[in-house]
Amino acid sequence: MKNLQVGWHLEEIADLLELQGANPHKIRAFRRAARKLASLSEPLDQIELKTVPGIGKKIAEEVLIFLKEGETPLLRNLLEKTPKTILEIREIPGIDLKTAYRIYRRGGITSKEQLKKAVQKRELRTVPGIGAKLEKDIKDFLQQTREGGPFLLSLAESEAEAFINRVENIPYVEKIGVSGAVRRGEKLVDSINILLGTREFQKVKESIKLLPRIKAFAVDEDSSLKLILPGGLPLMIELVRPEEYALSLIKTTGPSYHWNFLVKKAREKGLNLSGEFLVHGGSKLSFQEEKAVYSRLEIPYPPPEVRHRVSVPGEDLSFVEKIIDFNDIKGDFHLHTRWSDGGSTVEEMVEKAQSLGYEYLVITDHSMALEFAGGMSISALQEQMEYIERLNERLGKKYIFTGIEADIEMDGSLDVPQRFLDRMDWVVAAIHRGLKLPRGEMTKRLVRAVSHPEVRVLGHPTCRLFPNRDGIEVDIREVFSSAAASGTAMEINGAPDRRDLGEELIQTALEFDLEFCLGSDAHNDQNMEYMQYAVVEAQRAGLPAEKIINTKSIEDLPGKKLSRIGGEK
Repeated sequence: MKNLQVGWHLEEIADLLELQGANPHKIRAFRRAARKLASLSEPLDQIELKTVPGIGKKIAEEVLIFLKEGETPLLRNLLEKTPKTILEIREIPGIDLKTAYRIYRRGGITSKEQLKKAVQKRELRTVPGIGAKLEKDIKDFLQQTREGGPFLLSLAESEAEAFINRVENIPYVEKIGVSGAVRRGEKLVDSINILLGTREFQKVKESIKLLPRIKAFAVDEDSSLKLILPGGLPLMIELVRPEEYALSLIKTTGPSYHWNFLVKKAREKGLNLSGEFLVHGGSKLSFQEEKAVYSRLEIPYPPPEVRHRVSVPGEDLSFVEKIIDFNDIKGDFHLHTRWSDGGSTVEEMVEKAQSLGYEYLVITDHSMALEFAGGMSISALQEQMEYIERLNERLGKKYIFTGIEADIEMDGSLDVPQRFLDRMDWVVAAIHRGLKLPRGEMTKRLVRAVSHPEVRVLGHPTCRLFPNRDGIEVDIREVFSSAAASGTAMEINGAPDRRDLGEELIQTALEFDLEFCLGSDAHNDQNMEYMQYAVVEAQRAGLPAEKIINTKSIEDLPGKKLSRIGGEK
């Protein structure tokens, strides 16, 4: 355990030295020493440090002081020279020390209050290396930690990944992964649940307690540990023996009624399912992975996201094998660039799309009514369409489609002139203003919008934002009915605070035989990975891939405007 502490201590020194522009050779020496000493199996207080290859005299002295006193003058001096604001900003998930320094220096941020104001004004994304995605993550973190949760899935996933990356290198940790609500892909979570496989419970727990930047430890029991991360996000760790890991992962992933369903299913087959083993005729069966458990129970393997739907004995589970997977996605239909309020160029979005294996993407910057979101003027719209045409010529194929996220006016009309709508490959219609319109008027507004002959998809249909903004008041069934009559699809928006449509309304929309369009609503190239949350929402609804437009290859894309490369619907 001391070895790990020493490693983390030397890494911290290396980070601070780099921040202060120290000699690169000195920085590299501390980093090498950190990795070397943390990986040694023999305790450092029982070996002669000068005999360890790569450990110089000064670093050896630093380690000896640390082993004796638990801290060193070198680290204290470096911390004293580092502005407190930088260290506070570093506590935010996704921000390392160098990024915190850039925010402090180039963003002119000298307090958390200034940081909050810069995020609200969307000024932080102009700092090199930040961008809209990290700015949004910072905004979510500041808001949720102030309010004490629940927390967005994206924030919890980021924190869980960082924790696992650090803990998986601890000696005696054989398996580790996320379980609970985070693994099920729920929109909001109260905590992160981690399952850890080890044969040395106490040693692993003691090592975890030495992790840097843990706010507090709330619970310490024989096989569990609860700690509080910076910002107040609880993290629960359950420790099990490695041979129990697969079954325990199913149980802790939940929900509880899914586990109860499996217990009944096992009983029907003459088996006994406990929290640790599946027992057959007095013999304990152990499994290396979850899929083997479901196979033994003769149940199609359900991804964690749909286990809340796999819970009733006798239920038809054939839908499980038809559920969409991220690899089914062939393109993104909702993207913003620097032409409106995005942080990346069209070329950067194309490069990211190609890295994701997409066959196409649609640029849908904001229309002119949304001045607060950099809505494009008529001249800018014309210029963008010509620009995209030239880019496609350079690519040698139709890869980028022209589109627009047209704003829906109070009367249901669109704020984009018809002559441009006629030329667009793809039109997303969405509401961003007038969210308090009475139910009857809002319904008429949306019915007119989805009935427009050029509108291919209704974007983020309910306008809800998690965790704090309720959706609009509308007769959604009437909207779905009109959309079905006009051939307008419903969007499943992947922005972490939207996830709109949600799984319940996806199920309702299926009653009207509607199609769905998944969109990342990306505001820079990294945001395009938000598509995963649209996929998760589709999975949780049990939505089959054939109902999703994004699963179609470029030559099979449906719809009036895209018929130039595909057939009419």
